[in-house]
Amino acid sequence: MSLLSPDLQSLRLVGLAVACVVGLLWLFRLAIRRPEVVGLAFCLLSMLVLTVQLIVGAVELFP
Repeated sequence: MSLLSPDLQSLRLVGLAVACVVGLLWLFRLAIRRPEVVGLAFCLLSMLVLTVQLIVGAVELFP
């Protein structure tokens, strides 16, 4: 059972979806231009998704 209200659950899902789509588009563009840095780009994408989750968690804890 989630402690998030329905509004925050929606915010979390939308934020994660946007972060993933933007990150994947950026990763694809980078893979075409510079294939040697794709591993680093994937790590940065993961950090972006975790940052979105952290922000949503902070909003949940401190309304």
